[in-house]
Amino acid sequence: MDIKRAKKEIKDSIEAYLAKDEYGDYMIPSIRQRPILLMGPPGIGKTQVMEQVAKECKVALVSYTITHHTRQSAVGLPFIEKKMYDGKEYSVTEYTMSEIIASVYDKMEETGNPPEYNKSVRDFDVVTLDRIKKIDVDVNYDVWKEYAYRADIHPAILAYLEIRRDYFYRMETTVDGKAFATARGWEDLSQLLKTYEKLGKKADREVVHQYIQHWKIA
Repeated sequence: MDIKRAKKEIKDSIEAYLAKDEYGDYMIPSIRQRPILLMGPPGIGKTQVMEQVAKECKVALVSYTITHHTRQSAVGLPFIEKKMYDGKEYSVTEYTMSEIIASVYDKMEETGNPPEYNKSVRDFDVVTLDRIKKIDVDVNYDVWKEYAYRADIHPAILAYLEIRRDYFYRMETTVDGKAFATARGWEDLSQLLKTYEKLGKKADREVVHQYIQHWKIA
């Protein structure tokens, strides 16, 4: 589904999860409130949609970008643990809990999630998938264009993409590595172009390519 429909589905789910009956009990018991797994290509607005939904539904949101963390904060710090194997003592490297996982656990405890949901999802097998609400998101230029007008995306970008809609989103592997154009890239480029214009600066192809990392499209 497109990102607009995905946002509605997520918002509807949260509102349903928060709904209570006349006795003050949740209409959908916590054990039946499936966690939402939003899946889709990078740069199409998944995180932004979650931020919008959290704000509109007045619920807490913990958002992490793994690239903002060191290896230690992601996997924890190493320490030596003594263990016995076949009657002999060995030194074994263990790891502390990562800052990321710890903060998620803290938030779970604050919001009273049931224990069965307090486990990290590692492998999306059938058992796991049968316990979550999975939403797959696809790229849709027309839906993004609606948002783009509301967000005041630079008119040069909108005019260009109206002519070359197939350039809105690209994800290719070339001999030189990845070449791509994403919705995030267009929006960030828009902000730069508007600021450059106010400062009397010019954005050439090199500058555009810093955001739209696909030479042909740039």
